[in-house]
Amino acid sequence: MRAYHLALLVLAIPGVPLGLLYWFTRPAPHTWVIALVLVGVAALLAAGVLEKVRRTVQASPAALPVPERLTAALQLGSAPGVPFLVGCSSFHDGLTWLGCWAVALMAYLLGRQRILDLSRK
Repeated sequence: MRAYHLALLVLAIPGVPLGLLYWFTRPAPHTWVIALVLVGVAALLAAGVLEKVRRTVQASPAALPVPERLTAALQLGSAPGVPFLVGCSSFHDGLTWLGCWAVALMAYLLGRQRILDLSRK
């Protein structure tokens, strides 16, 4: 679980100051189409990571060794991290920001569940 949180923090920590810096330049808000596309892309990327780790875990009939568990946890950290970063870059547009962070929250909870499943295996 610690590796999962550290991998997420590596992506999330630079996102907030960079997003604030971009927001201070006062960019124009996105159209609703662009907002939906950005949220959709963030959701697809998060789903892809979650699915890849799920397949890796299911492919192993026995318990995964520690290095493979650590690798899976680090990979899972990018599932909520990428939508979080996209949301940070969209602080200026509330719809995109909230949508991406909602995707990040869902990906975080699903990734956390996968980590708990890994620890039981």
